[in-house]
Amino acid sequence: MQELCPHYYTLAFDLHGYGETPYPKNQESFGLEDEIQLVDDFLNETVPPKEPVHFVGHSYGAAVSLSYAYEKPERVKSLVLFEPVAFHLLPDTEEALDYAIKLAQGVDGHLKEERFSD
Repeated sequence: MQELCPHYYTLAFDLHGYGETPYPKNQESFGLEDEIQLVDDFLNETVPPKEPVHFVGHSYGAAVSLSYAYEKPERVKSLVLFEPVAFHLLPDTEEALDYAIKLAQGVDGHLKEERFSD
């Protein structure tokens, strides 16, 4: 971000549950729509209305950026996405999806074993 500052006006903020931003009140119905609203509210407070902005997102932030761009394309000038967590976009027949699910299940199982082995 420091390297971009001489050339761009940069902003960074926390999504729900990160840094100073609390988890949403109703966690059972929480979804990307809540994050999109959070991003939109932040932009409306800090950037002139209807001015498109460049988005840079990593992991979950990249998935939120991608979702925001889909819902509000007029506000997005460009997207730079690093490792977006977007497996839900793959069809059920995609080998990569099957691999990702098995990998996640293996990691989850390993973490459960570690947690209960103490």
